[in-house]
Amino acid sequence: TFAYSILCHTVVGARRNIAVEVEFAPVISVPRPRLGQALQYDMDLVCHVEAYPPPALSWIKEDIVLSNNQHYSISHFATADEFTDTTLRVITIEKRQYGNYSCKAANKLGTSQQWVELFETVIPVCPPACGQARYSSAASVTTANAVILLVALFFFLK
Repeated sequence: TFAYSILCHTVVGARRNIAVEVEFAPVISVPRPRLGQALQYDMDLVCHVEAYPPPALSWIKEDIVLSNNQHYSISHFATADEFTDTTLRVITIEKRQYGNYSCKAANKLGTSQQWVELFETVIPVCPPACGQARYSSAASVTTANAVILLVALFFFLK
């Protein structure tokens, strides 16, 4: 939306402000088209969308439109009238969740689509993984054993 001031050359010299809305089809940019993450950790896939009027946004994997559930969390954040960021959080990644995802934006002037690849890594990528406390029972036992060893060592050296 742009504001223009128009001066009419009349005897009265009227001056008016008008708003002009420039409408355009969606344009999508993907800051990171390839993202790696370890099994059992979360990862955020992000698309930046520019469009006016604001578009309908969706995330798709293998021709299935995704929705919020125990595996995925979708959020949209409008940064200005024509700018929107959309994020797909893949929750506690399982093997079947690796692959290509697309974000799609559509308004009355057109549709745009871009892809993001999620691939497996061994080491968790931070963020968002760092904020998660995911410990297996084996890790808990190892931690408990370490505490017992430290206590025993303390009494032994005393």
